[in-house]
Amino acid sequence: MRYLATSFMCLILLLAVHLKAQDVKALISEDSLSTDYPFLFNVILSAKVSYSSSTGFYYYNYTLTNDSKNKGDLWYFEIDITRSPNSVMYDTIGLRFANYFEEGQFRRYYPPANKLVESIGLPTLPNLNWTADIEHNSVANFAVGLPFVKPQSTVTNLVMMSKALPGIRAFTAYPYFNVGEFYPDIDQDTSEVQDSIYNLIYAYVDSMKNVVNYHGWTIGPTAPPLIFSAGSWIDTLISYKHRSFALGWIDTQGIASSLDSKLDNAKTKLAAGDTTAAKNILNAFVNEVEAQNGKHLTSEAYALLKYNAEYLIRRMK
Repeated sequence: MRYLATSFMCLILLLAVHLKAQDVKALISEDSLSTDYPFLFNVILSAKVSYSSSTGFYYYNYTLTNDSKNKGDLWYFEIDITRSPNSVMYDTIGLRFANYFEEGQFRRYYPPANKLVESIGLPTLPNLNWTADIEHNSVANFAVGLPFVKPQSTVTNLVMMSKALPGIRAFTAYPYFNVGEFYPDIDQDTSEVQDSIYNLIYAYVDSMKNVVNYHGWTIGPTAPPLIFSAGSWIDTLISYKHRSFALGWIDTQGIASSLDSKLDNAKTKLAAGDTTAAKNILNAFVNEVEAQNGKHLTSEAYALLKYNAEYLIRRMK
């Protein structure tokens, strides 16, 4: 609704200065409001996570799919890597990068921003056409040069590494949007009225560029709280399980309820001071997660629940 309101106001103001802005009348037309924009209706960013106990790193291997129903070629996507101010700040020892460009970008951006973002490496990209870096809006950015990712195409081997545990993260995918394809060039009249009209048109075009993007959820590095509490971490696990079910990463209520029961029992035992029983129940929880991986749990739910439960078990005394 916000975008419709913006376009409506643009049209009203254009009409108000009709006699002085004949040249911009055609800039917002029925054609430019059509569904020919490069809309991304559905983008799948699936993640498989592996853990190396020898290095302490989690490897987030993403597969990107531009759905066949999309109208746009996919240019780049961003994953939120904002670091909570009260979380563990991991060092950068052992981080790897696909090439010197990625490493150089990391060295330039990370030192002044290390309190804002998770410490990540970008060790693997599909090919030399891809780049990856940390952006100022606290995201990991993966971008491709020509050719862009066309509808009904899939790209693999987009890898991020970190010592931070898997958490639920927002991502945004952006299409290639050639504005000139939909709007003619604006002539160079620089009168005050014309400038105000142009600013409105630019704002409208920007709003349309935003609405064609796709927003979704995946998993990515998320550092745990600096001060550990086993009871609070079980609550985190319960929250992750609920959200996994809501996001469709757990596909049956029966499995969701079974996992809930184990987490509730572990929480009860822990509150009663029976750490051994709580650990045993959590190990049974991990076993069930492993047994349902690829059946009723997606790779996202598997990594989210397994690795966070194992972290809890390791930390319990």
